[in-house]
Amino acid sequence: MRRALGLVVLIVMTVGLSAYAQDDAGVLKKWDFEDGLQGWQTLDPQAKLAVTAEEDAVYAGKQSLELMYRQRLPKSAKPEDIPGVAIVELEGLPEGTKSLRFTVATGYSVPVIVALRERTEALYIAPVWSEVGDWNPVQLSLADFTLSGDGPKDDNNQLDPDQVQYIAIADGSLFGRALAQQGIPIRVPEAAEVGIWLDEVILSSEEPDDGADPLPEEGAEEFAIDSGSSKTIHWLPLGGDNVSLLSTDANGDSLGYLDVSFVNPARTIFAIMRNVSPGMLDGCKKLSFEVNSELPAMVAVALQQADQSRFMVLKQLKGGHEWQQIEVAFSEFTAQPGQQGGGRPDPAQTTQIGFADVLGMMQNVMSANTWQIRKIKAHR
Repeated sequence: MRRALGLVVLIVMTVGLSAYAQDDAGVLKKWDFEDGLQGWQTLDPQAKLAVTAEEDAVYAGKQSLELMYRQRLPKSAKPEDIPGVAIVELEGLPEGTKSLRFTVATGYSVPVIVALRERTEALYIAPVWSEVGDWNPVQLSLADFTLSGDGPKDDNNQLDPDQVQYIAIADGSLFGRALAQQGIPIRVPEAAEVGIWLDEVILSSEEPDDGADPLPEEGAEEFAIDSGSSKTIHWLPLGGDNVSLLSTDANGDSLGYLDVSFVNPARTIFAIMRNVSPGMLDGCKKLSFEVNSELPAMVAVALQQADQSRFMVLKQLKGGHEWQQIEVAFSEFTAQPGQQGGGRPDPAQTTQIGFADVLGMMQNVMSANTWQIRKIKAHR
């Protein structure tokens, strides 16, 4: 197979038909591409969207959707300038929709951005990871989608299923390329002709059943942000070479942790970021997680707020395959160097959490490591 990547600041587009309903339990709409594109389109004039029957490019049935395109930074925000985006039009999600499910394959290990765009142009996104060499089943609850800080604001700051106009699935490398162009020291691969393959795209009336963490109960003193049990990987890596994120073993069973391996060139940062639902951390006083680092490391635990401000705190990791419990109080976080305003983060305004390897930046050396991360929790 070929390759894929990308991210998205979605757009105003006009597209084709919506899919048809199925009788399967829980299935409200399904695109299996057995009789063509079924309404999926791309406005990128340099891209090719088609169905394929190649044996290694089909997950189920006889055909899948194939998007081939050229990686690049867009010259403008015009729809036709955004690379690596496949979209389908809807007149709202079907009543009772609780999750979006699909299977994705890519020629290289890459992030994929899934987006739901409302009629108001508000864009809700959920990053996932596609590991090379196999089909990656993805299950996303509607609660996994958070409002994009790059798009229009939403008056009620919540996803309205009946207002969803488009589903989009996109190459996530655009985000990293944009940050690198802004001077952020992250490694980005050379632009190339790449591809994304999709199959069995489903809107379901059932919540994910792949080990995803439930939403916290109201007033819970302690709850999971990411326990590491979900087979769907909800993390977006930035930078690094030979990046691999795994959540399952060779048999498809959950590892019970996120396995992260990478090579980080000197004077650059490698990071993984995860979206957090708005207000999820309201009232929280600290975060905790367990990590097993193959080698000693200096890691920045990072937060991003709704106003795009960023905060961090450095933590030393022991090496040698030993699980280490780490706790970080919100009062420990300081503003990212050079950021105006300073101050401390507001837990209620936190929209992303992340972990960054900063050894290469601090010591001007190449670093290579493997982390295993689990039981990421918030505490009130």
